Amino acid sequence: MHVVENIYERHSSTLITMAKGAHEIRMMLKQDVASFADYDDVQKRLDDFYMSRIGIRMVSMV
Repeated sequence: MHVVENIYERHSSTLITMAKGAHEIRMMLKQDVASFADYDDVQKRLDDFYMSRIGIRMVSMV
């Protein structure tokens, strides 16, 4: 369980980093938040990323 806790701690700032990246992309594209849904590849990768993040958080809570 120690490994999972280390992963949890090491990635604690990831959500902020992802939000900053999403903001930068929106500024570059000059489009609103909903426009990410128009980019299937980006949406799929974000979905996969967040599902993995949720999984790690659930495992670390046990």
